Amino acid sequence: MKTRTFLIAAFCLLAACAKEEGGTDGPGIQPGDEPGGEPQQEASISFTADIPAFVKGESRATVDNNWSELPDPTVAVEIDGVVKAYTVDVNGRLTSEDPFLWGDKEEVTVNAWYPYTEGSKISDEALTVMADQSKLENFVGSDQLEVVSATVTPSYSVLSFSHRVAKLVCSLTVENGTAEGAIVRLLNLKQVQEGTSVTATSDWKALMVPQTIPAGQDFVEVTVPSLGNLSFVSAPVTDFVFERGKVYYLNINVSKEGTTTVEISSSVAWGNSDTVSVPGNSTDVNPSPGQPGWETGDGDTDMSGESSEVTPLPGQPGWSEGDEDTSMSGESSEVNPSPDQPGWGHNEEDDEELKAKENKNNESTDN
Repeated sequence: MKTRTFLIAAFCLLAACAKEEGGTDGPGIQPGDEPGGEPQQEASISFTADIPAFVKGESRATVDNNWSELPDPTVAVEIDGVVKAYTVDVNGRLTSEDPFLWGDKEEVTVNAWYPYTEGSKISDEALTVMADQSKLENFVGSDQLEVVSATVTPSYSVLSFSHRVAKLVCSLTVENGTAEGAIVRLLNLKQVQEGTSVTATSDWKALMVPQTIPAGQDFVEVTVPSLGNLSFVSAPVTDFVFERGKVYYLNINVSKEGTTTVEISSSVAWGNSDTVSVPGNSTDVNPSPGQPGWETGDGDTDMSGESSEVTPLPGQPGWSEGDEDTSMSGESSEVNPSPDQPGWGHNEEDDEELKAKENKNNESTDN
């Protein structure tokens, strides 16, 4: 018995000493900090990549952040002068095997570009597009994207990429034949990888580095199979200025006489062609005044004289009031409403007739 009591006392003493020295039951050493344990890892910086519109297939806008089918999914990300390679998935998530770390930073300034180039981004002066864009891989590969000085925080890490090139969408009319199978080439361009011309896709789209095509300079060449593969060249009448991040719609016309004209019919910000606001129109059904899509003039938002309600009460939306007269005389939605009820109006003759009837009834009662 004495031996057992001694062992129990010794065990309790050892446990108390371990607790005082910061044992596992105390607040001292935490999991992961024990000798030989794995140190706690710093939080890595990950991003979500957003593109207003990206050239893929038929130049489909990636409104769903779809980065699928890229020639190479590697994106360059630069923070504090250091460039690292991140991989983008089909949902736009950017991750890296060697990511940047947050450390004690509350925000960072990020530059990024696609396609990936090591060290630094290609300058605007050195930017090029491919010559034969009739091949899908060359058309897609001619697009260049960038993010400039974006502020990123742990709670908001979206990188919105913009296009560094311009996109041309051509429509072709052949008055003395058909445009089917026609080939469109853009001539006298700067910053093309091979030569100075670009062959457009089969549906006449092309990418080019931003530049100005001066008036009178040959710009468009059209080869028309329906006219014996004859080629027609056209020059702009005025300077054509092509800016980065814009889509330009060109009308090309081959006349019966064989002359060719080219003009820019319109241009929009790349990716915004389906979301351009049009004053006075709205996708809502009967939107309220003051809502997007409506314009107000001189502060007047009254909607007078009409209402979607059946016989709405005076003062309700859809009714206008004039000279403070809100009476509704002579009509009522009730069946035989009593005098003095809404929908009846009074004049002096009605009042005198009513008083006469009341006096006659009183005299009959007295008799």
